[in-house]
Amino acid sequence: MKYLYGPVPSRRLGKSLGIDPFVRKICSHDCVYCQLGSAPPVSSEYCANGAPLEEIEDELKQFFQSGGNADYITFSGSGEPTLWKHIGELIQFIRKFFSHRKIAVITNATTLWREDVRTAITDVDLLVPTISAADEDTYLRLHRPHPQASFKLHIAGVKKIAEHFRGEIWAEIMLVEGVNDSVKHILE
Repeated sequence: MKYLYGPVPSRRLGKSLGIDPFVRKICSHDCVYCQLGSAPPVSSEYCANGAPLEEIEDELKQFFQSGGNADYITFSGSGEPTLWKHIGELIQFIRKFFSHRKIAVITNATTLWREDVRTAITDVDLLVPTISAADEDTYLRLHRPHPQASFKLHIAGVKKIAEHFRGEIWAEIMLVEGVNDSVKHILE
């Protein structure tokens, strides 16, 4: 499989079948803790072509038709999955053909201010936004975002989707020693 990986055992998601629509890192952050290494961040307004939608649909069909099993189908991988222009279409495909499967989106949350992104992911079961900073300075030091990004816009997007989202939202908090791990910062 080219765009699916796993299923991988996850403490949070059980058996998680990952979808990675990118062949290289495409992200609006360049986080100091990123396991993919450093790459110039793109704007949160960017819509990446990424993988052809039909190829991922075919891989999902092959996986489940061959007896594959997963507790969650999870959008994550090489960057920010909500930058992929076909995410909403693939979510609807999964809902139509694999309706009994749960869907998760692990996101850095930089695109959640966009109405088109909120609409595209509204039907997922679980949204996992990264919220690791309590102020602008820490946000910039930790995430090294694209220049158009800001802490204020980041938090506003999370608040906006939470207003109408019907699934669960689990905040993901990455602690980095000397950056955001003080008791004061954690309490904020």
